[in-house]
Amino acid sequence: MNLGRRDLKLFSEYLTGVNLERSEGVVSGRFGVAGDRDGFKLSGSASFLGSDGGGGRLAIDGTDLALQNAKMTVELTESAVKVSGSADGSLGGTIAVVADLNLQKFLQGDFTLDALMDASFDGTSLKFDRFAFAEKIRLANPAARAGEPAFFEATSPTTGTLSGEVRLAGSVGEPVIQGGLTGQNLNVTLPPAFPEGGGSGELAINPRFDNFRLEALPGSQLNVSLVNMRLNGATVLNGSLSALEIRAPFTVESGSLTLPSSRVNLEEGTVLVTSGFGGEARAEIDLSGWTVVTARRSGGEYQTYRLNLQVQGNLLNPEGVRINGTSDPPDLSIEEIRAIVGQRDFIESLIGSALGTDRSQLTGSIFSLAIPTLTQGWTTSLARALDLDYLALDYNPFDGAIARGGREMSRGLYLEASRQITQQGNDPLKFELRLSYRPPSRDPFLSRARFNISTTETLPWKVGVTWTTRF
Repeated sequence: MNLGRRDLKLFSEYLTGVNLERSEGVVSGRFGVAGDRDGFKLSGSASFLGSDGGGGRLAIDGTDLALQNAKMTVELTESAVKVSGSADGSLGGTIAVVADLNLQKFLQGDFTLDALMDASFDGTSLKFDRFAFAEKIRLANPAARAGEPAFFEATSPTTGTLSGEVRLAGSVGEPVIQGGLTGQNLNVTLPPAFPEGGGSGELAINPRFDNFRLEALPGSQLNVSLVNMRLNGATVLNGSLSALEIRAPFTVESGSLTLPSSRVNLEEGTVLVTSGFGGEARAEIDLSGWTVVTARRSGGEYQTYRLNLQVQGNLLNPEGVRINGTSDPPDLSIEEIRAIVGQRDFIESLIGSALGTDRSQLTGSIFSLAIPTLTQGWTTSLARALDLDYLALDYNPFDGAIARGGREMSRGLYLEASRQITQQGNDPLKFELRLSYRPPSRDPFLSRARFNISTTETLPWKVGVTWTTRF
């Protein structure tokens, strides 16, 4: 059978998974089959090239991925099909394939689907060399009920470059995937939710992973729900798709954790991602970090604290994340620390105000509690852009809206500023610029002392010493 030169689009019914609208190329070749009822032998070859004789273009359906300068050759040698080819990624890098499929049982007269599924892979591999990609992770949800999404899709694409080799052994029906890939400059964004266990029945083709390794080099980024982390480590996959086991221990280099009222800077720790078919996906974290918060103390005074936190739990279930820590100055209890970073005091204060009889007091309380919370997302982003530890909008019935911001210049040395947004009556706009220092000491007395120098709208400068304690 002589194919001549035929446009790729003429083979649309055989090319499942290829986006023909974005693909371009021609197929040419010649095939032959000889034999009798005791068996058949194949002969011939075919190739895929661009219409100009150079490389063609293959686009993968359902993705933005496209292979350019693609060339492929298929050879039929008695009882085997041999495939070789190479292509450039549309974003950079190369990919090469070598495949050897033994069809002896099928060609000896057993023309059944089972015989075709028993065809074995010999020396089959897919090699990546700095192959760049940018794709959104999209997970099917086979157990979706009415009104639930059929897919869980990440909000941003996962990007990076891959190098390594994927080897195939086993048969067409049960291919065994071995080898490994190394990712560089990875920026992985996971979907906001994962499918529950449940299945779509037995798979016609059920690949099995045999210690397949995916390694993330230092500097890789993982974005999961409330956390962004720079980390490194390796994921090992074992088992079939119908019973896949994932184990991914990572070492965290740095990152950030967004809590209801603060942003925690992560310093070090570990993340262990595990998942199994029919089981709950988990991302167990054990992280150390710190954040700087400003809390309102007695007498309307504000105190800036450095909170040293330990965050543990399942990251895919934010309600299960546990927070422990200490404050600097050390006059906050663990309950107060959790309340500050979790915004529990907002709800409790609002309830307390609602039980009162003074409507104006309730309105003032709502403003004083709601304004910092409702503007927290915007002020956090602006603080990050300005390289500040915190930036907040505050409100009280006497001074109106107040902007506050600050930065820890070095351990224990803080520069902070506050200013009224609008003038109240004929009074001048209030502002304060303050430089304060708290000695980094474990001494029970000295650790509660703070020395400061500041300037306000009424005083060119003032010097003060404060000391706090708990009663």
